[in-house]
Amino acid sequence: MVQRIGTARQVVAAAQELGLKARPVRGESTGSFVHRLAAFDGWEVDALLATLGAGGRVVAPGEAELYLNAAAVERLAVLTGRPVEVLRRVLPSLRVPLARVGAPELLREDGVPRWVWPWRPWGFRVRACGLCLARHNIGQEQEVWLAGADPWQVCVRHRRWLDSTHFPERPFLSLAGLEEVLTAERRRQRREQRWGVLARVLLADALQVGVYWWTKQAGAVPAWGWRARLVGLRANDVRAAPLVLLPEAQALADHMLLWERWRMGGGLEAVAGQWWLEGVEELAAAWHLRCPAWRAPLLRWLGRHAPVPGGAGACRGAGPPGAAVVRQQQLRAPHIRAVAAEPLQELSCLPWRLGCSVRALRCG
Repeated sequence: MVQRIGTARQVVAAAQELGLKARPVRGESTGSFVHRLAAFDGWEVDALLATLGAGGRVVAPGEAELYLNAAAVERLAVLTGRPVEVLRRVLPSLRVPLARVGAPELLREDGVPRWVWPWRPWGFRVRACGLCLARHNIGQEQEVWLAGADPWQVCVRHRRWLDSTHFPERPFLSLAGLEEVLTAERRRQRREQRWGVLARVLLADALQVGVYWWTKQAGAVPAWGWRARLVGLRANDVRAAPLVLLPEAQALADHMLLWERWRMGGGLEAVAGQWWLEGVEELAAAWHLRCPAWRAPLLRWLGRHAPVPGGAGACRGAGPPGAAVVRQQQLRAPHIRAVAAEPLQELSCLPWRLGCSVRALRCG
């Protein structure tokens, strides 16, 4: 591979010579964008990367993410004719580093433009919705990968479930006829806009409760099997689990928010949470939940979300939507260090993981 690093003047000259015109897609991985930049005018990817800085082996964008340091980002901005701020806003992996291992971050700066393509990167690559790309005049010949913390994303506009399983013959699952999944996704977006990382944390916990029920009995909720069949998957297919669980998980997350607001407000009565469990029991009845041990993960969750003595009162009022300071105050143990950019599975305080054996599920 060419390892030459040009001067600033050479980079500008390369930008004029390349004539790069590909536009980044919001949420796109840096690796995907760089590959499209090179392909747009018939350039080799390694030649383009050599202009950005010193690096190593080139990897397909669907396999791993490309990381740059600040100097390389500035060169990418020159090559594309777009301000650094715009690139960072559109490409998640170029954003300001987060003080958390595993979060998207730029490479450490050492004065030399550099890039690296790790085999075990942060997050997941999910193929972008082809219909969304068509709206931006991006043809099917351009493969676009999104970068995100979770192995799935929902395109509400075109009713598609997109995930990181990378089956070429089935790049997406159609959500036609699954309005409840789309409704749950819209609710999730509204909750995160208002409550920030707190809403994401509670959905993570709710999904883990659902994973417990699903692992114990894939048909614990009758609708799960029906949803899986509608998208052409088996009820016990791991790929189907997040999709089929989302409506009930979001409803449970909303109920968990009631508990969080109460416990942070300083209330010390009903410490056992019986009133809250009765609310979940009503939800379970509406879902026709069949898992005999359905209370077990909920009791464990309550045990980890004990009332805050004295109460900080952070959740008594709704607060202004999008207020970062208020959202930070709403986080309490066991999620005090939660970062929104982490995968949902890692955000949860419940220890089991999707795909584990039934024997691995312990709620004691």
